Amino acid sequence: QQAGERGLYRAFIEADMTARLPIPDATYSGAICNGTFTSGHVDARALDEIVRILRPGGIFSAAIHHAVWEPLGFGTAIERLTRDGTVRTVEIIETAYYETSTNDGRICTFERLSPA
Repeated sequence: QQAGERGLYRAFIEADMTARLPIPDATYSGAICNGTFTSGHVDARALDEIVRILRPGGIFSAAIHHAVWEPLGFGTAIERLTRDGTVRTVEIIETAYYETSTNDGRICTFERLSPA
C-alpha cells in the first residue's frame, strides 16, 4: 500500500490471485512472486493466472515454501503446466525460504511457452 501511495507502480491492483485477474492475456514479459506461496496464503491456483498474463517467452520466478509444495498443489500444478507445454522449467533451487532457515523452500523459475 505504501509503494502504491508513492507512485512506484504503473498500476496498483488488489485482487484474488486464485480467481481471474483483471489483466488481459499475455500482458507482461516477466513476473516475480515472493512471500506469497507459504502457509495460510495463496495456493497453486494462482500459477495459472500468473502464467496466463505472461507473454510467450516471459519469465516467472517464485519462492515456494516446502510446507505448502504438496498440500497446496504446487508440485502437481507445475507438472501439469510443464506437461501441457505451457511452461518450461528453467530452474528449481532448494534454498532458505526465510532468512533464518535452511533449505525450507524452493526458488522456481519458468519460461512461458504457449499462449493461453
